[in-house]
Amino acid sequence: MRIAVEQKFLSSPDLISLGEILGDHDKALGVVVKLWCYSQDKEVIDATEDQINHWTRRHGQTVDMLQSLIDAYLITPLDNGLYHINGNGPHVEKLQKLRANSKKGGQRTKERYAESEPIESQKAIQKAGQLEAIRKPIGSPTTTTTTTTTPLTGGGIAPAPTDELWWAYSDAYEKEVGWAPIDNDRQRATCDRILKGLGGDLALALKLPEFYVGYRRKHYAKNTYALGILESDLEKLTNECKAGVRLREDLR
Repeated sequence: MRIAVEQKFLSSPDLISLGEILGDHDKALGVVVKLWCYSQDKEVIDATEDQINHWTRRHGQTVDMLQSLIDAYLITPLDNGLYHINGNGPHVEKLQKLRANSKKGGQRTKERYAESEPIESQKAIQKAGQLEAIRKPIGSPTTTTTTTTTPLTGGGIAPAPTDELWWAYSDAYEKEVGWAPIDNDRQRATCDRILKGLGGDLALALKLPEFYVGYRRKHYAKNTYALGILESDLEKLTNECKAGVRLREDLR
């Protein structure tokens, strides 16, 4: 469901305050829209700390986003340990009514939304690791893959590599194009294939998006630096990124 942000919200003191805290008004708007999108999708008005952090996480983030949202009065700590998401109640209540009146009560398939749930994501990662262990020949050396996660403080889990790659691409894309790319299952699956194409080299994968969107090539610009083209030209872009040279730039 898309969020229709009212014009008056763009000039609200709370959003302006968050923009001042983050040093970027557009980034603040993006954070709030993501928070409201997840809040509506999960029909949650009072969220946990892990949920807030998961929904507002950005690649390269250096500020405490939870505290920033509190300081900007966009969320309010409750006595029960949850955080009330201010201003989103009417949207969630309307969505609950629409889903209740829709076919099958508006139920969603678990598979489609697994990656946006930390617990389901952890289960999927564990299952993938088990399958990989089964496929390995007996006696083959044990290696640590990029899909391994580590517990975070507060009971959460470390972000999946595909999430980190998506955040890196989303940030680079937004800086170049001016708006955030569409986030859906197809885009996340492309991130997963890119990581596999790089042999799980997350460090290299995180460098590629910025290198790619900075490429002055007509074919890339015409297609608005689509993630699918990064995948199709993965070998070329990887080699050039490693060398630090962009070849065949034809856009002046």
